[in-house]
Amino acid sequence: MSTISCLSVFVFLILFASILHAQKRSTKENTQIAFASVKGIYVVCGTTIASSTHPVQDTIGYQIERRVQKGKWSVLSTVEAVPTLQEFTLKIGSDKIERLRKFHQLNTDEEFWEYLLKNPTIYRSPIASDRSSLEALGIVWLDANVDSGVVYEYRVSTLLASKKMVIPHESQPVEAGKLWTLAAMRVASVEETDSSIILEWSTLREKYLPAYIHVYRRHGGEETDFQKLATPASMTLRHDTLGCAIYDRGLLRNNQYEYYVVPEDFWGNVAPESETAVTHTVNFTRLPLPQMFDAEPDSVGVRLTWKTYGKEYVHATRIYRSLYFDSGYVKIAEVPVTDSVYYDYSAEGMTRYYYRMTNVSFGDRESQTSATRFGYYISPLEPAPPSNLDAVPIKDGVRLMWEPSGEPDIKGYFVCRAISFSDSLLPISPLVTGTEYVDTSNTLRGTLQYRYAVRALNTSNRSGALSDEVRVRPDIPTLPKPPQNLFAFPKENSIYLNWNDPRDAEPTVIGYVIYRAQASGGTPDFKPLKRLEGMPDQISWFDSTVEKGVRYVYAISCLDAFGGEGIKGKLVEAVIAIEKMPPPSDLHATGVPDGIRIEWENYEAPTLKALVLYRQEQGKELEKLATITLPASEYIDKKVKSGIVYYYRIAVLTKDGMEGDRSDDVWAEH
Repeated sequence: MSTISCLSVFVFLILFASILHAQKRSTKENTQIAFASVKGIYVVCGTTIASSTHPVQDTIGYQIERRVQKGKWSVLSTVEAVPTLQEFTLKIGSDKIERLRKFHQLNTDEEFWEYLLKNPTIYRSPIASDRSSLEALGIVWLDANVDSGVVYEYRVSTLLASKKMVIPHESQPVEAGKLWTLAAMRVASVEETDSSIILEWSTLREKYLPAYIHVYRRHGGEETDFQKLATPASMTLRHDTLGCAIYDRGLLRNNQYEYYVVPEDFWGNVAPESETAVTHTVNFTRLPLPQMFDAEPDSVGVRLTWKTYGKEYVHATRIYRSLYFDSGYVKIAEVPVTDSVYYDYSAEGMTRYYYRMTNVSFGDRESQTSATRFGYYISPLEPAPPSNLDAVPIKDGVRLMWEPSGEPDIKGYFVCRAISFSDSLLPISPLVTGTEYVDTSNTLRGTLQYRYAVRALNTSNRSGALSDEVRVRPDIPTLPKPPQNLFAFPKENSIYLNWNDPRDAEPTVIGYVIYRAQASGGTPDFKPLKRLEGMPDQISWFDSTVEKGVRYVYAISCLDAFGGEGIKGKLVEAVIAIEKMPPPSDLHATGVPDGIRIEWENYEAPTLKALVLYRQEQGKELEKLATITLPASEYIDKKVKSGIVYYYRIAVLTKDGMEGDRSDDVWAEH
């Protein structure tokens, strides 16, 4: 018996074993004896081939009942085996009987029928793997009158000639139209020779197994149709995996064949088509290698040459490249088998590359790799200069941008810079691999305009011509030096400032900022006083906003044409002195009985407010004695002691609080 027949019998015997077991249990315990199919619902009746004509012991057939789930039972049919060979032949066909008879090495159909009657139990029957034979012999019955989506339950009772009562066995609920499923099988392995193909498919194992796995084959590609092979695939079970395999022999050499399989369960339900396997009758172990392989430098790249023999097996050659001898190979090209020369235009100059080759046959099968060769590429050409160079000032420097040269072997770019038109453009950058560079060198000055250009360097270490130049001034704050020799001195009611012209040292100066603060003994709190922008020739200025007697501190800074302001220069001080009023004249002092009388000549002026009298006792500090309102011309000091000499001075006090010069001393004794 074939592997597929053995497995289908095995599947059905497991089914009947469960039925026999169910018949020995209570009717409340249901078993799986009803199965949905595309034709309806198949019901397994029992294990004995029996009829009224040929009873087996007391069994003559089966009674089948049905109900919609949890509904009322109704009798559908009674089933028994066909009574004669002629009727059996009409049911299943003479070809199938002949196949079964030859399998069991029986000479005539009658011998087969006699063998069947002598072995009426399904376990000993040769027809266990054939559903149509089981239907004809009353073992299986098809309920074709069902509605899809409706859940049914079945009850089967054995019919006995003695009319004794038999406990029926019930099925589990079955939904009509809910068919057996199996995930599509995928190709697991392929083994090809010059005249045979060995294929395996696999998928996850389900609860119920297929009874058959049909094989379909196509020869020559899409222009032909798939044909079903007479021999089904053999099945295997490994843990949770269902597999199948075919061994297709006697095929044409050097041809393409495609296969797929379709599993089918015992009840005629089919799974989706499997993945298609594309195979070729080629012994790939004999696939020839590329021969006489060599790699040589060329003016446009690395030139690879080789020879291919046995071209009837080969349709392409693959070329692999790496920077390392023993690893990192990447496919760079696939060329027709008719080619024997390839130029590696992507090779970078002065770089050592390692090359290998394989030949490719049907089904993307590769030969072993060829010998390894290495090669260089040295470009004889200078790279073109980059284009559209642009420069923009940025904070503390310059940003340069350009478009690449457009050549595949560009390694990078050098940025060149010069100051004046007569200076040469010299490299200032490392090798730039992008198309942008920022120059923030600490030698840049915001007062200067710079010339820039860029040149390319290729992988053969050849430099190209300079690009077109651009000119730009960096955005760097300018700090012009302050003017020298700042002087400040009073002149009438103003303070006159003067300084040296700074433009010999700072030619970009266009003006000045004058700062002023009041002298306080600490750090001056400068405020801008005057901005002389656009007036570089003015090197002096009068400050007419000063007050007499106030000491001022001045500093000055320069403005340049770039908007920069420098630091403040040397600090200078100046003050307009205030002329004090003279004291009253003819001051004298005389001792009198009640003290000392001090007298002076009468002094009147519109700005005067009072007189201030000072006294000093011999050996002590001068102190203010009194403030005397005008127009008084004498004052008696009554706070004196006898025998002590007192000295006196007098000064005027103006209405604005300014005290005038003090008089000379006069003295007296009480």
